[in-house]
Amino acid sequence: MLSAFNERLRLIKISMVNTYQQDTAYFWSNLIELASTIIYTITYLVFLTVIYGNVTTVAGYTRDQMLFFSLMGNIAFYILFMGSFDNLDKLREDVNRGNLDVLLTKPLPLLFYLCTRRISFLMILRQMVIPCLITAALINWSAIHITWWHFVAGSLVFIFGVIAFHVVQFFLMLPAFWYGESTDLFELSYALSDYDMPYEAMPHLLRQSLITILPIVICGGLSTSVFLGKVNTDFMLILSAVVAIVGLFLKQWGWKWAMQNYTSASS
Repeated sequence: MLSAFNERLRLIKISMVNTYQQDTAYFWSNLIELASTIIYTITYLVFLTVIYGNVTTVAGYTRDQMLFFSLMGNIAFYILFMGSFDNLDKLREDVNRGNLDVLLTKPLPLLFYLCTRRISFLMILRQMVIPCLITAALINWSAIHITWWHFVAGSLVFIFGVIAFHVVQFFLMLPAFWYGESTDLFELSYALSDYDMPYEAMPHLLRQSLITILPIVICGGLSTSVFLGKVNTDFMLILSAVVAIVGLFLKQWGWKWAMQNYTSASS
């Protein structure tokens, strides 16, 4: 077990170094992406300011709580983009082009490697930190009441939510193993991650569906509600953990199913 852990740790280190080398190869591209992210963030914050110039709350959220919700949503998006989006899109491409045939011959924990081969911390520095700092600076933190338990529980729910969303993306990519392509389906995950509706603003049935059947609101909307103490913290923590654990089992099952039905591109 220890040797397997060390092997995975070594793969993560290699992936981080390789990704850093790729990300630093294009200076102007990095600069343009940073500028576009900052402009988008400022535009959104101006829009939010206009809305709260006319009302005091939206879906029970004050201006500061809505800024906090936006902050959590941005952090979730960039963490998913840093690891899950790129890696699964690369796996889809490998299946389509036949590159997976070569990887299947390597003595690697293949699924783990395929899901962690790009870990872009530079992207976090380039695209996440500055916009999130701008948002955080505008929040009146004295108006945000977060207890220690809500902080711990909210952080755990956030982690479980990232895992659950990754599983959703994995299954949106999976049809590539049968049909050779799943670009349109996989790109739905970009749209699913771009939601600006607080958890409390959704109808009850939709809330439950987007936590259990299609768990895309746990990392952003639900974790924010847990941080702010707007929901039953203990229940939501347990539910999020169950969804994440079940999702990981389903991911392993889906991978084995895909491998059993995968037809080599070279055959």
